[in-house]
Amino acid sequence: MEKIIKISVLIVLLIPAVVNAQVDSESGLILRGHVNATSYADTDRKMLIKWLTMEFENKGTKPLIIINPSFPGNGTGLSKVTFQYLAFDRARRKLIDVGEREQKFRPAKSWSNVVPMFDDNKPPENLTVILKPGEKFSFQDSFKIAESDVSTCYSFTNDAFKKQSIPRYCTDVPGFMRLTYEFSFLPYLPNPNFLEELNSKWKRYGYLPVGINGTYKIVSERMLWGSINRF
Repeated sequence: MEKIIKISVLIVLLIPAVVNAQVDSESGLILRGHVNATSYADTDRKMLIKWLTMEFENKGTKPLIIINPSFPGNGTGLSKVTFQYLAFDRARRKLIDVGEREQKFRPAKSWSNVVPMFDDNKPPENLTVILKPGEKFSFQDSFKIAESDVSTCYSFTNDAFKKQSIPRYCTDVPGFMRLTYEFSFLPYLPNPNFLEELNSKWKRYGYLPVGINGTYKIVSERMLWGSINRF
């Protein structure tokens, strides 16, 4: 744990703006977060648990409808974590990106039973949250990952040394991560336009961010792997 903290501190010192606000151009929805704590899930200290606080914010001009990530039975919708790895280029005295890695997660088993409850003329209470412009909604989340799945090695080119390739850069922790939240309706409903039709029925209540292929999908801003940055 001490090593993780030291690396996170280095990242903060070298990159002044750790998180750049990324507003969805169509809806104005932002999802940001931070790590509250990191613990081990087993006595062998092989599985890590990251404990998170996440926050939606409506930066747009109209109400937004989000699927409630804290409703029992939904699961939070966390489907993927993308880890971003950094290396310190001593010649240029800066951190550089050296690669990414993904960890995917399965949806909650009970989600298939919840899906039909969305087929209503108005956003169902508890299953959805309506955010007015400027409003925020926070929730707690966590994920478990093997420590061996986080450690990685990359090769990268150092332009300052005539494009000399550094064959093995190894690290135990990534610098940043992005979380993808996704609720898919297609596997459970035959109508591929289900979310688009919900948007039409619910338009007087707000706008429901809709992705392709019947999927509600939101990607967070990047956040530190460690527990230093706050929104």
